[in-house]
Amino acid sequence: MNTLSYSGKLKKRYSANEVIEFIENYVAEKGLSYELLEEQCILVDFGIETEGIGFSFQGLELKEQVAKHAVDDEQKFMGIYELLYELRTFFFALNVQDEFAIWDEYCYSKEPVKVTLKELTPEQKELMEHIDFTGCEDVSVSTLWSVIDLYIWNRAGFVEENPGTWSDMVKKIPEERFRCMGLWGYHMISLWIREVMAFKGKPVKEYDPENKSLMTAISVAQFSLMENLGLMWSGSVGKKQIILAKMFAYEDKKYQKEHHGKHIITSAEHSMRILFTTLDYLGFTFCEKVEFPTEKIKAARFVYTEIV
Repeated sequence: MNTLSYSGKLKKRYSANEVIEFIENYVAEKGLSYELLEEQCILVDFGIETEGIGFSFQGLELKEQVAKHAVDDEQKFMGIYELLYELRTFFFALNVQDEFAIWDEYCYSKEPVKVTLKELTPEQKELMEHIDFTGCEDVSVSTLWSVIDLYIWNRAGFVEENPGTWSDMVKKIPEERFRCMGLWGYHMISLWIREVMAFKGKPVKEYDPENKSLMTAISVAQFSLMENLGLMWSGSVGKKQIILAKMFAYEDKKYQKEHHGKHIITSAEHSMRILFTTLDYLGFTFCEKVEFPTEKIKAARFVYTEIV
């Protein structure tokens, strides 16, 4: 049995009676049956083993409904999700949750995520061979900063007020908590991009620093990577970030289903795939090969609680 819950708020131009009338017509077309229990409340029979799929309104609010339903081989239960999907346009917000992630997969089938999680290239896989993940507490955080570290570990003078190597800057994190909490992660991603990457085939260093397209792409990279891998969310910077967030949410749900509830960011390989998929989608590539340090980067030093 799958546990399903749903609730929502109607757009002001619609009423509960209009939604119930739509449901009546919809189930009639599908050859199903329904029962009006009271004013602004309807119960739909999908012909499967279920506790009942009801819609009960109070003004513009769809009260939270929780029900269990069988997941049968004939997939009759999909009618529930088809109806919910048809109803979505009535709602300012429709919140649907289910244990088996059937809703997410159904929405994906109707509105495919525009970004596909890419496999790692041989060069990207090689990066993992130079990172020691022993003792990592926050895998995605450690992966993000370790990869950046591999690209710029031997470069100096990134921050005028704090000259020195990347490793020197890392050591200062606990001592400069305010700067780290507000800007450090976003700032380092921007510096990484500006130092070693190309944007749409042209080295970032050759662009006007105020180029609007470049600045937008860097902002999306900063916010997306900090949200999806850095465990820090501070807002949205536009449509491309939303597209990347949808990709991440879909891939996370899929990963949980295949790995007994574990989140995708518990995997270093998948965290790295998210990192490079994000950069690729935004038009970023690398200008040069990595010059690897003699010893492996110790990923465990990048701990979320110390960074924030």
